[in-house]
Amino acid sequence: MSRRRTGAITAALSLLTLGQLILLRSTTALATGAVLLSSQTAHPQSASDYVNKAFEKTNRGDYQGAIADLNRALEIDSTNVILYYIRGYTKNLSGDFQGAIADFNRVIEIDPKNFQLGDNGNIYHERGVAKSNLKDHEAAIIDFNRALEIDPKYVDAYYNRGKAKSELEDFQGAIADFNRALEIDSANALLYYSRGTLRGRHLGDYQGAIADFNRALEIDPKYVDVYYNRGNAKSELEDYQGAIADFNRALEIDPKYVDAYTNRGVAKGLSGNREGMCLDLLLASSLGDNKATKGQKEF
Repeated sequence: MSRRRTGAITAALSLLTLGQLILLRSTTALATGAVLLSSQTAHPQSASDYVNKAFEKTNRGDYQGAIADLNRALEIDSTNVILYYIRGYTKNLSGDFQGAIADFNRVIEIDPKNFQLGDNGNIYHERGVAKSNLKDHEAAIIDFNRALEIDPKYVDAYYNRGKAKSELEDFQGAIADFNRALEIDSANALLYYSRGTLRGRHLGDYQGAIADFNRALEIDPKYVDVYYNRGNAKSELEDYQGAIADFNRALEIDPKYVDAYTNRGVAKGLSGNREGMCLDLLLASSLGDNKATKGQKEF
């Protein structure tokens, strides 16, 4: 999750002293896009309490508990778009993607110009995320397009549109979206990792993939999946010793990374180290990798 999305949710859940709820994106949004948990509501502090409880539960990973609290807040203030937005966001986190879409639709129904949310594309982006999670990638791309019309520098929207395009096998379109996101945020390890994975896995551009993985590791030296996938790319280029070194590093960070044991074993076997291969496949098999078990029997 980007700093932008985290900050938006945190700000949206922050309660002011008089029971006000506000989503900050800029000074303009502060002046014109604030949403209040109205002080005229019969029980304004009760709504505030439920939202604060929901925030605490979300931070603990108790999404169902958070949703229950947000349901109670909406019983008190049933037309507050921020509450629907937060509940939809939390439903996305919980895996209730249909429920998330329903909440985001409700926000758009109540506030079609998204004025109260600062007109920043968050609703369309989050709805697109839910649609992507339901494998409705074409519809998701429409929502990401809308978010980018509102904010052409919305990094998360480029990233998630790129992922959706990749699912539809529009790999060049996905690369273009990752490129655009990196133009805006050049220090984002996830973007380099995602572009590198796509280059290696779908385009066969292993040198390009390794270059992206190298950049990701400069930004985040403990990004375990990057070591693993860089090892795979090196194996494809028959640099087995380099691959083994990357799998070693992945396993130093995460000693239970099953696929790293399996693929390190394969790289060892291809480099002539049959004993090392068998040992790694045995370790992977003991951790539940059926492919490794099959490999043991074959060798």
